[in-house]
This record gives sequence, structure tokens and C-alpha cells, in this order.
Amino acid sequence: THSLDNQLVTTRNIGEMMPGAITPLSISTSVLAIDYGMRYMLKTVGVYKNVNDVPDFSMAFAYKYHLFINMTQLHKMGKRVMLATPHDMNLSVMGEDIDNYPETDMKKACAFTRLINSIKMVKYLFSSGKTRTKLTKLCDDLVFSADDTSVQAIYDEITEKLATLNKSLCYHYVCSSFSGSMNSALTSAVSKDFKDKSTLQTFISSVLSDIDGIESANILESLRNIGTLVKQKNPDAVNYDEDKLLAYLSDENNEEVNSIYKEFLARHGHRSIKEAEMRSKAWKNDPKRLMRNLHTVMLADYTETKNNAFDMKKVLKEYGYSKSPMIKWFVKKARNAVVDREYSKSQIIRVIDKFKDRYSLLAKLLTEAKLISDEDCIYFMSHKEIGELIAGNTSLKKKCITRRAKFKEAEQISFPDIVIGTPKPVEVSMENVESVSGITVCKGKVYGRAHVVHSVADAETLKDGEVMVAAYTDIGWSPYYSLISALITEVGSTLSHGAVVAREYCLPTIVNVKNATQLIHDGDCLMVDADNATISIISEADFEKVAVTA
Repeated sequence: THSLDNQLVTTRNIGEMMPGAITPLSISTSVLAIDYGMRYMLKTVGVYKNVNDVPDFSMAFAYKYHLFINMTQLHKMGKRVMLATPHDMNLSVMGEDIDNYPETDMKKACAFTRLINSIKMVKYLFSSGKTRTKLTKLCDDLVFSADDTSVQAIYDEITEKLATLNKSLCYHYVCSSFSGSMNSALTSAVSKDFKDKSTLQTFISSVLSDIDGIESANILESLRNIGTLVKQKNPDAVNYDEDKLLAYLSDENNEEVNSIYKEFLARHGHRSIKEAEMRSKAWKNDPKRLMRNLHTVMLADYTETKNNAFDMKKVLKEYGYSKSPMIKWFVKKARNAVVDREYSKSQIIRVIDKFKDRYSLLAKLLTEAKLISDEDCIYFMSHKEIGELIAGNTSLKKKCITRRAKFKEAEQISFPDIVIGTPKPVEVSMENVESVSGITVCKGKVYGRAHVVHSVADAETLKDGEVMVAAYTDIGWSPYYSLISALITEVGSTLSHGAVVAREYCLPTIVNVKNATQLIHDGDCLMVDADNATISIISEADFEKVAVTA
């Protein structure tokens, strides 16, 4: 890690994409690709002449196995690009601006250079549509050879194709940056019209709801469709265990059910919880977990709740003729950008998933050759170290076991989401609290018992109507949205993937609730007021009164 003295760093954005502790193999592949994509963006808009003018892991980096973005490095755009300001970058990446952030050490360019670079940035951002097409083709074209026996050949081919992983993140950051910039531009344009940050965030969230064609929202919709069809064709399937349910779906004699299941795997089989982590198995390679998710959806007592249809006229009614066209333009662009960003995210996970499959095969062969103790060890070496192991550095066999033990310790800690300087683990006071607050990303008011989720195993014990309290959510948590009555997370923003899905299913959601998983306990009776971004812990007696009234 580079020196973090006087640097503004954040877990936001990257901590939503790759939350918690991240393995060394993922750091050397997925995280390095994220870092490369950000450095490529700086090069494209004229901050640097070449990507390698700024060292690896300058933008996205790991500290004690946890991921951060260096905002001070990103702020250098403000010195070279006329339209870029630290304020807008903070809004785009962190979801809010902060005061007293450190200045970058980059010298401010002349006005002409900054103007030219602004043109470059506009071209970069508005190439989002074309880039989406390029990313799809890149993913389709990424094919590994059929060689599944030679350790060296498999490793060499992965090495050769890692450039494709880097390129996929370059493409993704066009879509992601465009979405972030449109969101921050819209926020800036209307911010003076709201009395506080909370009502402003609620407005932005409402504007970004009821959007057709969101890839991530289709996951839960598709699982519900499968579950509904299965129950129609075979009501007893609700009581099947995961093996029997998988056999039923996979049986080609059950033509209609088998067809819709295959369609789901083709479209979403590469997704999973913590999906950019090389160690996390995709649903297509972990069908029993997918069956448990499907079973959750089948048992959920859900009623189809749709957002009120988006009404542009209602959004614009407070604005006069002079401002309405600008607001309308920003709203349209921000909504379309959400669609592109979610699709782009799915495509880069498709790319990552293809590498997962090859590393999994390599792990199997290395274990058979007794170069590593078990297949899981491969994730505790960097890609370069795997090559060194194959070349004869047997000391790595013991080193990866030691790292795995340290990794388990790292999984138990968390860091502040915004910090200046070297991050220090959060020390949480365990005092009882009556209420906590955060940022609303989907409105609503519900009562429910808290279910604190630290792991997939915790999530699999969720009960109908409970409030899910988690450090984070990502696409892999989508099936549980059928069960829960509300969602509370420690990290997140208006554009978080979990927030996007929650809005489409009208699930009251509050994010950025600091230390929620420690301050709220399993079984706590909660009143979740997402209209005002607050969560109150109420007494058992008051909760029972609400239950009787309901």
C-alpha cells in the first residue's frame, strides 16, 4: 500500500461491490482491474498521459484485506479538467460531500488545458451506450482453451487474458462514471430546493424508481416466475429438499420448468453473493445454494407491490419554464444511466466468472499435484505467486495457510467508511441505543423484528416479515427481498445495486446506518421509518400493540 498520509480514502462504492475482507487472489486480479479501470479513466480525460504514469493500486487498494478508493488521487481531475470538482466526485463516489478534505499535490493546469480535458471527459462519459455494446462483445469473445490438464498452460493462458479483465473494467467505469455524474449533476441542480440532505436524498431515490429494464431487478422477478411455475406444476415441490428440487428443475421431461430454469442460468447463473471475489462460487457452480434461494422465494408470502408509475410532470411541477428543461434532461439521463450501469456490472461479473472457472480448475490440479494442501489455498496467493509456486517456490504452500488464518481475523473487523490517513478498525460502543439513522434509498414505514445477517448462513434463516440488518447487500442477496419487510445496511448509496433492486420492489431501505449490525440485535423490535431515514428500537409491548392493530 502507498503512503496514506493526508489522503482521503473511502470504503464506499468499492465496499459495496466487494465488501468485507477480500482474498489475495482477488486483490491481484479483480481489484487490480478496478484500479486499472480508474487509472485508465484519468488517462482518458487528460489527467495523465499514460495509465502507468500512476502506480498500481493508487486508486483502488487493499488495506488489511479490506478495500478502499483513494479520493485524493481522484480529486486530481479537478486540477486538470474544468468540469470536474472534488464536490461532484465526492457525490458521485461517496454519495455525499464532506468538508475539509485534503488538497491534492497536483499543480493546476492552465484554463485552455482544462477546457480541452473537459471536452475529453464529456466524450468519455457520453460514450456509455457504445461502451455497453463493446463490453458485451468483449465478454462474448472471452473464451479459454479446452486444455484442462497442463498446469503451466492453464496458468499462462490466464496470465495472457488478464488484460481482458482490465479492459472490461475500463468499459464498466464509463457506464458507472456516467451514472454517477448524472446523479451528482441532478443532485447539485435541485439541492437548493430542499431543506436538508435527507429530503434531498429521498427525492433523488424517488426519481430513480420504477425504471424498466434493470438487469439486477430481473433476478428476483425471474426467481418468482420459476417459483410460481413450479408450484403450479407440482405443489409438492415446496416441500422438496435442495437435491430433489434441483433434480426436478434439471429434468428435461419437465419441459416448461426446465426451460425457464435454463433461461435463468443463461442470464444470471454467473451472479452470486460477493460476486467479484474469485473465491465466491457463481450460482451455476453452486446449484444447491441457488435452490435454497429459490425455496426462500417459493415460501415467501409476498404480494406483488409495484412503485407508483414514474411521473415526470409531477417531478417538474415545482420548476418554472427556465429550469424544467434542464431538470427533465438530467432525470432522463440519470434513469437511463442506472440501466446501463446495472447491465455493465452484470457483464463484468460474467468476465470475472470465466476467470473463476479457470482458477478453480487450476486449484484442483495444484491440489492433485500436492503443490497446495487443498483447493481453497489458491485464493490466498496472488496471481504472480501462483506462477512462482508452479515454478518451484514451495514455501508458498505454507504461506497461503498462514494467510488464510489471518484472513479469518480480518473478516471480523470493519473500518470507517470515510477517513483521512491510514484507516483504523472501528471500535463500537455496545451501549444500548433507542434509535439510529442513515440515508433513505426507498421510502416506506414498517414494523418488524430485526434479523442481523453476518453471513449467507444467517440469511438462510430469515423469516417472513423480518427486517434484514446487514453490513452490506449485493446482487446475491436479492432472493431474500421476497421475505423481508425492510432492509438496513451499514454501507450503500442511492446507486448501490441493492438499493436499485429494493426500489423496484418497494422495499423500505435505509443505508449508511453506521455500525447497524452491532447497535441493533437479533430479535429487536424495530420501527423502520424510511420516510425520515430513522430506525427506532421499540419495546416488546409497543410492538405487540402494532401487531394486534395490523
